[in-house]
Amino acid sequence: MRHSFAWRGSMEFKPAIPYRVLSSLMGHDLQRHLNYYGGW
Repeated sequence: MRHSFAWRGSMEFKPAIPYRVLSSLMGHDLQRHLNYYGGW
Protein backbone atom coordinates (compact mmCIF):
# COMPACT_ATOMS: atom_id res chain seq x y z
CA MET A 1 0.00 0.00 0.00
CA ARG A 2 2.80 2.44 0.87
CA HIS A 3 4.59 1.72 -2.41
CA SER A 4 1.37 2.48 -4.26
CA PHE A 5 0.94 5.76 -2.37
CA ALA A 6 4.54 6.77 -3.11
CA TRP A 7 4.16 5.96 -6.80
CA ARG A 8 0.79 7.72 -7.21
CA GLY A 9 2.00 10.79 -5.35
CA SER A 10 4.96 11.22 -7.63
CA MET A 11 3.58 9.95 -10.95
CA GLU A 12 -0.21 10.39 -11.17
CA PHE A 13 -0.73 13.87 -9.72
CA LYS A 14 0.02 16.82 -11.95
CA PRO A 15 1.87 18.66 -10.63
CA ALA A 16 3.47 15.87 -8.63
CA ILE A 17 3.55 16.05 -4.84
CA PRO A 18 7.06 17.18 -3.86
CA TYR A 19 9.22 14.35 -2.48
CA ARG A 20 9.80 16.19 0.79
CA VAL A 21 6.03 16.51 1.38
CA LEU A 22 5.35 12.95 0.25
CA SER A 23 8.00 11.53 2.58
CA SER A 24 6.61 13.53 5.48
CA LEU A 25 3.09 12.24 4.81
CA MET A 26 4.48 8.71 4.85
CA GLY A 27 6.22 9.29 8.18
CA HIS A 28 9.87 9.31 7.24
CA ASP A 29 12.59 11.72 6.13
CA LEU A 30 13.51 12.58 2.57
CA GLN A 31 16.69 10.45 2.48
CA ARG A 32 14.86 7.32 3.62
CA HIS A 33 12.11 8.00 1.09
CA LEU A 34 14.60 8.31 -1.76
CA ASN A 35 16.47 5.17 -0.64
CA TYR A 36 13.31 3.04 -0.64
CA TYR A 37 11.19 4.58 -3.37
CA GLY A 38 13.69 6.53 -5.51
CA GLY A 39 14.30 3.71 -7.96
CA TRP A 40 10.70 3.40 -9.07
